[in-house]
Amino acid sequence: MNVIGEIELQGVKVSDSEVLRSGIQGVDSAFVEEDFKLDKVLIALANYDGNKAPGPNELNLNFIESHWGNIQEDFVNFVTEFHKNGSVVKDLNRTFISLIPKVNNVESMKNFRPISFVNSMYKILAKVLANRLRKVLSLVIGESQMTFVKNRQIIDSSVIADEIIHKWKKESEGGLVVKLDFEKAYDSVDHRYLDSMMEGMGFGVRWRGWMKDYISTPMISVLVNGSPTSQFGIETGLRHGDPLS
Repeated sequence: MNVIGEIELQGVKVSDSEVLRSGIQGVDSAFVEEDFKLDKVLIALANYDGNKAPGPNELNLNFIESHWGNIQEDFVNFVTEFHKNGSVVKDLNRTFISLIPKVNNVESMKNFRPISFVNSMYKILAKVLANRLRKVLSLVIGESQMTFVKNRQIIDSSVIADEIIHKWKKESEGGLVVKLDFEKAYDSVDHRYLDSMMEGMGFGVRWRGWMKDYISTPMISVLVNGSPTSQFGIETGLRHGDPLS
């Protein structure tokens, strides 16, 4: 049980229902906001499957990689501008959404999974940011969270649960196991709440500004029979298939 009533993280008081953690310190906060290095961009590019479906600009990552010598300077200017001003050109942040059925004979919209197709240049930038975030997540995510954190595995959750049940049986103790699933978890994330959580965890103003631009400015089109609908903005939720989500 957490008995701390209030804690101050880099001048920000975190209390009540907010998660109380040690937060990232100044050196880690500065790390995620460092200038973008070309070698880190190349690592992000190399980690992708270049044959995956492209975004609205129809250029997949194989094209980017094979023509890197010609576009490197423009791409460096792109990430430098983002680092300085914290915003992405709207056309680069356009997104197509394809609705993938989860089951056969779909009768409800709930049974579709919305997969996002984002432009390649934005995808590489998002991967660079995600790689930085991954290195500090363990500082702000509790040990009970086994997935999406470096050096943790989802199988550990099953092992721990199995050990607890085994102990109950061995010692003839009673117990209750509850399995919960958040419906439409990606789609229900509140943008303002996400920003307040990052602030409470110690992330700096520049990083939070980048995240605001990332989640709040995309213009979305749904692919219907292969053709995009009119564009619309989003006020809630994160994009499935986006590296930063």
